[in-house]
Amino acid sequence: MRAALLRCRAAQGGKGDLVDKKETILLDARLLSVIDNNAFDAELSNGHRFTAFFGRGERDARRPESGDCVMVEMSPYDMSKGRLVANQD
Repeated sequence: MRAALLRCRAAQGGKGDLVDKKETILLDARLLSVIDNNAFDAELSNGHRFTAFFGRGERDARRPESGDCVMVEMSPYDMSKGRLVANQD
């Protein structure tokens, strides 16, 4: 088992980790309603609904309102929540 892992690392060019960076997807969404100061109900263009949150550093940014179009960052592993990245005017 250990030999197979070492061969795998060698095939990657000596990289130690199989996944070097966090996988995320950037999508456009529309905010449907406000849950609290940092959370919103949001919907993608295909009808998928999820909860969108502000990141820690973006809490001082302009607060979006219901009906605003925003860009969200989502994990491909958990599509039930996303992080607000930017407002689109």
